[in-house]
Amino acid sequence: MSEKRKRFSVGTPAADRLAARSERTSSGCLEWTGAINSAGYGSISIDGRSYVTHRLAWECEKGPIPDGLSVLHHCDNRRCIDTGHMFLGTVADNSADMVAKGRSLTGADNRASRLTDDQVRDLRRAYAAGGRTYTALAGEVGVSENVARLAIMGATWKHITDVPPCASRPQYRRRHQEAGRG
Repeated sequence: MSEKRKRFSVGTPAADRLAARSERTSSGCLEWTGAINSAGYGSISIDGRSYVTHRLAWECEKGPIPDGLSVLHHCDNRRCIDTGHMFLGTVADNSADMVAKGRSLTGADNRASRLTDDQVRDLRRAYAAGGRTYTALAGEVGVSENVARLAIMGATWKHITDVPPCASRPQYRRRHQEAGRG
């Protein structure tokens, strides 16, 4: 058994366990070489309890993580346990960081999307031409009225800029206001 994979005796400090199973990479990250969880983060079990290694590294070096905050990576390497590559932030901070770094999936790249970029362009063109409702257009592409309306109005699919979004028609807004739906 290699030195890095040895079993630890009870009471071995967590920081020593982390150091024994990590390596400095050419990118400068201190990368965990032990077990990886299903989300791609390092994982370690100590005294029967499982820990995510970057959070454990933070607590060993910097202290407790305040409630409501997460440990985020500047380096975007989930296996990195170098606290110099980490910062505390909210879930919203993590999402904003992801978007700012261009790591968010937009449009058809998002596996949850119901439309393609071309379908959104077609919906916007058809709606702008007039004569068809959100419901009718949604039925043509097999999505809900809400999905079609948000794409047409530009609330979603904001990366499609070659065909501009359409404002909702005054009669549509008036009908929905009268029905008490906004």
